[in-house]
Amino acid sequence: MKSSVTSGPVIHGNFKDPNSWSYTTYRVRWNPGTFDSRYPPGWGSGQDYWSGWPAGQNDPYVLPWGDARTIAYNSALSRLNEKVRGGLDLGVTLAELGQTRRMLGGLRNVFNFANASGFGTGRDLANGWLAWQYGWRQLQQDIFGILNESLNISFATIKKVTGSASVPVTYKGAGAPIYTTYNHAPSVNNTKGKAACRIVIELELPGFSLARWTSLNPVSLAWELIPYSFVVDWFYNVGNFLRNAETAFIYSSRFKSGYVSELYCIDGNEFLASSAPFVSSTNPLIISTALGFSRTLRYRSFARSVLTTYPLPRKPVLQAKLGSEQLLSAAALLSQMIGGRFARPGG
Repeated sequence: MKSSVTSGPVIHGNFKDPNSWSYTTYRVRWNPGTFDSRYPPGWGSGQDYWSGWPAGQNDPYVLPWGDARTIAYNSALSRLNEKVRGGLDLGVTLAELGQTRRMLGGLRNVFNFANASGFGTGRDLANGWLAWQYGWRQLQQDIFGILNESLNISFATIKKVTGSASVPVTYKGAGAPIYTTYNHAPSVNNTKGKAACRIVIELELPGFSLARWTSLNPVSLAWELIPYSFVVDWFYNVGNFLRNAETAFIYSSRFKSGYVSELYCIDGNEFLASSAPFVSSTNPLIISTALGFSRTLRYRSFARSVLTTYPLPRKPVLQAKLGSEQLLSAAALLSQMIGGRFARPGG
């Protein structure tokens, strides 16, 4: 077994305010197996058989923190900003007033799911789902947001706000090969874990802020009004990036203190890709069979950094995993396209 622990310098502070700090723990366990190598005629001993673990073995593959770290951070920041600023954006609602009027005027079409057979067509159902998801539901949230903000006005106060998020990480693919003196056996790596982030800030919240009622950035408004911009946000969340950046600039003068804590935890398992014989890349060629070898990995990394300004978003990265609501909306849009009707719901 192999293990290591590394950390940043320990800072003895005032036991109240957080300090920047980091650590990484790494532990590997090797499970032995057997090797049976067959040499060409007239070369070496003809056969080499042994059990145990080969000398000079590789460490297992460590899945990089990478994009999962950015996704977790931006998600945590979005949740924090939701508490600081709220989710109400009347600027978009007013800009889409014409679409809202058409939606209200077409109320009977939302309920017109039934045809002669008693069931709606696929296109009717698709239109109904999109009308609810990106029309009625948003209108309902705006009405609730207006009422909530009307009751939320208070005197300026210092407040601690927290936003947290966790992103699962998985990998199944080629691992580090198992080496012997002349041969190597291919392995498969199966890794599971998570990347997590927690952002904590203290700031002075005003009794009334126009930013809690509407976006003040024309670029954000323009993006939300682009047809199907919400589809782009499923994969590359431009909308959240713009709103989080705007929030940072608006509240930067009210920021008092804060910190960001990030955690990466993975557990990996590498095992032989196959029990079939393989051929070495050496000269002369050696045919070998490996059985039983495997490696397990436990990896933990933590980093805490003290904030000196209101946290800015990180550049968004590609996300290919969709939730159930997004998959339903994608199916509804596809149904409209196949049916020859291209709806233009707002961004």
